[in-house]
Amino acid sequence: MISVAENSAFGRKIRRTDPAVIKARVAEVAGPLQIGHLLGHRPTQLPGGQRQRVAMGRAGIKRVHQTTSASITYVTHDQIETKTLVTRARCRPR
Repeated sequence: MISVAENSAFGRKIRRTDPAVIKARVAEVAGPLQIGHLLGHRPTQLPGGQRQRVAMGRAGIKRVHQTTSASITYVTHDQIETKTLVTRARCRPR
């Protein structure tokens, strides 16, 4: 089973990115998502919310939003995760 760090690095490893660059990028993404302390764990050992943040780190949703300026709807119950991603809050009653 692979660690959170290995999971986060998977795409770059497949592209044969320099290991030092991979390590730096994983750390860069882990910071805002507050998952740095989880990098040595296996994803199966994490609760659902933390697994979701790990998946976000791998997908780089925030970076996609910043580079494309596309509107993104992301559903989560984790307020820290929300604060990490939000650029503008808008609430509409159902």
